Amino acid sequence: MHPYFCLMDIRFKYISSLQNPLVRLCRSLGSAKERKESGLFLIEGLREVRHAQEGGYSFESLLFPASRMTEKEIIDFLDNTKIQADEYFLLDDKSFGRLAYREDTKNVLAIAHARNLHPDHLILPENPLILVMENIEKPGNIGAVLRTCDAAGVDAVLIAGNQTDLYNPNVIRASLGTVFTNRIGLCETRTAIDFLSSKGIEIFITTPAADKSYASASYRLPSAIVMGSEANGVSDKWLKTNFHRILIPMYGKADSLNISVSAAIVLYEAVRQRKLV
Repeated sequence: MHPYFCLMDIRFKYISSLQNPLVRLCRSLGSAKERKESGLFLIEGLREVRHAQEGGYSFESLLFPASRMTEKEIIDFLDNTKIQADEYFLLDDKSFGRLAYREDTKNVLAIAHARNLHPDHLILPENPLILVMENIEKPGNIGAVLRTCDAAGVDAVLIAGNQTDLYNPNVIRASLGTVFTNRIGLCETRTAIDFLSSKGIEIFITTPAADKSYASASYRLPSAIVMGSEANGVSDKWLKTNFHRILIPMYGKADSLNISVSAAIVLYEAVRQRKLV
């Protein structure tokens, strides 16, 4: 195949070498350090790329597999989504397969630009419902919670504490791409507390030390639900305040729930109450 060809007046470059600079760049984006330094990250899958577009992300490159998508499928994808990038590529099977993090990725890869996700950029409605995650180490758990927040219609998510690599492939995969469509703020815990307090938002801390069930609290006013890691819970920065404390009763042998399960339980109670207003 000729190294360059056109579809829909878009110039594509054909790549068939693992030593190609673009292939090497994509492979390097598997590193958190490289993602942070370059401000770029890799997205794979049609659904995830579409969600990134919906979330306002911009793309440096779009990469398509030569044998897994026909020219018509590529044209239809670009025509229907109106997704634009600085460059477009068609890769042979070996190159595309080496870049795909998931074995079932059969269509598109994208190199996207990271965004500034400081909470100051968040635009909140009059009566917001917010979920705060603090010091969650496993990317898959972060992604699963974001998927829950999307389903519950949460207005914003704050990810506080340890510096989170939001563009880790496991976050993107576990969130089903909703990492791009949720309103997200990344910050230190103190910044999260100051942000919520400045907005007049009631703060509910989930902790086993609470004596009040999550179901007996009222979330009808502007509310933020704070959840920590399964191992350590929320930090003392939250506990040394007069914020509301709530717990999810545990009746079996286990002493904790996965954070995505806990988030779903409390968030849907908040949604239920708000639907009654």
